[in-house]
Amino acid sequence: MSAAARDGGTAHFVCLDGMRGVAALAVLSAHAAMLFTHTPRHYYLAVDFFFMLSGFVLAHAYQGKLDGGLSPAAFLRLRLARIYPLYALAIVLGFAHALCAPHSEEAAPLASQAGRLLAGLAMLPAPGLSSVRWLFPLDIPAWSLLFELLGNLVFALLYAPLRRSPAALGMAIVVSGAALLGCGLAFGHFDIGATSDDAIAALPRVLFSFLLGVALYRLWQRHPLHRAVPWWPLLLLLAAALFLHLPGEHADLLLQFGLIAILFPLLLYAGAAVRPGARAAQVFGWLGTASYGVYVLHEPVFFMLRDAALRYGHPLSAWAPWSGAAYVLALTALCLLLDRVYDRPLRRWLQPRRTAAPAAAKPLPEAA
Repeated sequence: MSAAARDGGTAHFVCLDGMRGVAALAVLSAHAAMLFTHTPRHYYLAVDFFFMLSGFVLAHAYQGKLDGGLSPAAFLRLRLARIYPLYALAIVLGFAHALCAPHSEEAAPLASQAGRLLAGLAMLPAPGLSSVRWLFPLDIPAWSLLFELLGNLVFALLYAPLRRSPAALGMAIVVSGAALLGCGLAFGHFDIGATSDDAIAALPRVLFSFLLGVALYRLWQRHPLHRAVPWWPLLLLLAAALFLHLPGEHADLLLQFGLIAILFPLLLYAGAAVRPGARAAQVFGWLGTASYGVYVLHEPVFFMLRDAALRYGHPLSAWAPWSGAAYVLALTALCLLLDRVYDRPLRRWLQPRRTAAPAAAKPLPEAA
């Protein structure tokens, strides 16, 4: 980290990188459950935490530029340049897996798979949603990236009134929160947005957490925590919250909404105050750098490994949880390498130079 970055305000957010990494690993463990002995029951709430964290760090990184006249279109181009390289790689890997595993759950003729590839590369849902459950069958987590971009666009278009009026921002949070709660009650859970059946819930899910993150950052600007906060209870609480559940459908639904609306904001606000030691900061930096790649790539990479192991008669579940630990380490190392040789160079090439964010306000990598 450069001196400018240390002095410019991102150093005190380094714990948020570690929290992002914990959330990404929670999603990975649930989607590759055969590699682990225990997985978090409400892993999907990690996606809501991603959206909230994204609102916080994007408000930190781009508030000055939006105040200075950055247009919604230019803001969206910057966001797309940040997200697209690893996203496109995940779609291509998902296509390669679909071709090599024709008997998979989402098997389809070559023409249909090619259509899914083209739609995926255009960041559009798969064609023929009446015959396929997932919006993005080549990489299921990609749904959250599409709707986060849509949420980013809504935020940029409404930036001026939301900036001038805290009441307007509060009302937007209340309305989107009520819509999310209504969708949760209607579908019976908050693991919603990824399929053609529950896609109607995706935008409220994004907007509630994202706008709450924006509001938290503005509150942080006025009333930052000056008291030192240890990092380990925050990471432990975040991980434990994803395992927590209550008996009874309605009680558990209210618990999940409470985690999103109350606990996650508290953890995020406290996490922004953490100043860990040099060694912990380095580990958190690695986790933050790898987290987006882990999130967007873990599913196609896992499916390829699973099918290869089955082909040679060695099911990965036989070695759990050691196979899970090896997968986490290997995928994290791969994502750190991709960040250096693929993602960062391509992002620099895609990013419009005239609207590039200054180094001191460089946004943390978004995971969802």
